[in-house]
Amino acid sequence: LIAVDPMTRENGCLKILEGSHKMGRIDHVFHDGVSDSGVCQDRLAVIETRLPEVYVELKRGDVVMFHCNTLHGSNDNVSPHSRIALIGCYNTKANNPYKSAGGHPFYQAQERVLEKITEQDSSSLPDFDLQFS
Repeated sequence: LIAVDPMTRENGCLKILEGSHKMGRIDHVFHDGVSDSGVCQDRLAVIETRLPEVYVELKRGDVVMFHCNTLHGSNDNVSPHSRIALIGCYNTKANNPYKSAGGHPFYQAQERVLEKITEQDSSSLPDFDLQFS
């Protein structure tokens, strides 16, 4: 995760359950059948009594990496400030999902682009010299 904006407790920074990755894979369940999924709430309540919750507050540009089995989440952003982040997930092609689902597609080899970027291509890119304060 790369913090584009500062991430604080007030704006709902990342929080993890320290050591939870050592429990192995915990299957997720859909809470309302259609939207986001997570750990079964009854199971999570027991885990939370045994493992410390750590808030990961970040400055703009900070990076945090953690094991894919680490139980993590965030609270609602109750501040007037945005909480934008870039998230990258990596996996070995040998660990292909048995069923493609949203956010977890089958492995697909990427094509290597050999052509140089054209003036027309670069005209649609953002102004990377822009400074935010």
